[in-house]
Amino acid sequence: MLLRVIIENFLSFNDVVQFDMFPNRKRSVLDYHVYGDYKVPVLKMAAVYGANGAGKSNLVKALNFIKEFALNKEFLKQSPPEGHVFALQAAKNDRPLEIAVEFLVSKSVGYVYSVAVSAKGVERERLFRSGLGEKPMELIYERTLDTISFSFGTPSNIPELVGRLLKKNPWSSFLALNAEFPVVPGADIFRVVKWFRKNLVIIESNSMVPGLIHMMRSNRPLMEFTDSMMRRLCLGISSLEVETENADEWLMHHAGSFSQQEIEELKDNEFIARMDNERQSMSVFSEQGVKKVAKFVFNQFGTDGYVGKMDIANQSDGTVRLLSLLPALYDAIYRDTTVVIDEINHQMHPGLIVGLVQRFANDRISRGQLIFTTHETSFLEEYPVRSDVVDEKGEVESVITKEKLIRNDEIWFVEKKDGCSSLYSLNDFNFHNSLSRRNAYIDGRFRSYPHIEPHV
Repeated sequence: MLLRVIIENFLSFNDVVQFDMFPNRKRSVLDYHVYGDYKVPVLKMAAVYGANGAGKSNLVKALNFIKEFALNKEFLKQSPPEGHVFALQAAKNDRPLEIAVEFLVSKSVGYVYSVAVSAKGVERERLFRSGLGEKPMELIYERTLDTISFSFGTPSNIPELVGRLLKKNPWSSFLALNAEFPVVPGADIFRVVKWFRKNLVIIESNSMVPGLIHMMRSNRPLMEFTDSMMRRLCLGISSLEVETENADEWLMHHAGSFSQQEIEELKDNEFIARMDNERQSMSVFSEQGVKKVAKFVFNQFGTDGYVGKMDIANQSDGTVRLLSLLPALYDAIYRDTTVVIDEINHQMHPGLIVGLVQRFANDRISRGQLIFTTHETSFLEEYPVRSDVVDEKGEVESVITKEKLIRNDEIWFVEKKDGCSSLYSLNDFNFHNSLSRRNAYIDGRFRSYPHIEPHV
């Protein structure tokens, strides 16, 4: 569970900003949007609004930056810090960019991981065990350039050995190096790496999922969830399948699609994906030594009840985008995964996006988090909710009421002034619940709505 992110001198965030998932305990609306069985209560979702160029995507990029830094020892070599610091100032910016993230790995154990990097290198990398508001943080390790110290007992040669690793790999995080060369054991370090790798999923607006067919084919509950959502969202699709056939037979009719050597070298649980027009058209895999080809088949309604089989090339960009988001939504519902989506409305109709978010927002057994940036103002409105009630005669009747889709403390705004982005929550405003949040946002009461100069 993500608790908060603190950012400074990163892209458009010049000054210190904080984004958090802490609820306002005075709010009772949508109480099931608060996970109350953790050491600290935490919100299940958040929507981030702002004008184009305000810096919404930079929040997602900051999370992606610290995740990649923690896991990929080559990341800073490929993406130097000079390209990520605040640039809209006359003086040269020599300050390090700084990002800190606090998160829970279980109901009672949390960590704070922070980094500060500049042209000098990794000026600071620290890991703390969070006190979760009850006690001070406990330092686990602190690294400055190629020097590191641990708060727990290690053999006398370990800091020197790690120091040599850091000197040889000055742009790498200790976490990434220790994952590849496990010099320092410890449950804390293992849990943190696991959270970044497994429990933080970041989907940028142009993200592709090369392993999509493999994921659906090998995870039956995910496939059933995806099939159900495709039908529920009224896309004209009666069902979704993954069809497979023998690779040798398929290659007879599609020579040149894959090299014979690529296929022969495939091992069980491995696959090769082919992307066409930014969508996965097929996947070749090995199952008990037998090479097979898999592809999506969309069973679609036609005239007079006819159902025809269509492949992914015949699907709209919006349908393909939806298909790529559904595995992450599944993980946010059924696993304790924090899913962060940039521009959730990218290529999709507003009704489709609302249906997608409603599935998560209204789910009362969800275990993860959904955080997204968007321009879609309809999330701010109330939606009809059907529920069954028992009348005085003991008969069940269906009643439709209106309910918010998202709480005030789950709504965030990004605003840019003089090139600097600020980040704040609707919870910071004294705003009566009876008023329209959508109208207030469009009217500029929350400031982050785009202002267009009148034509003269």
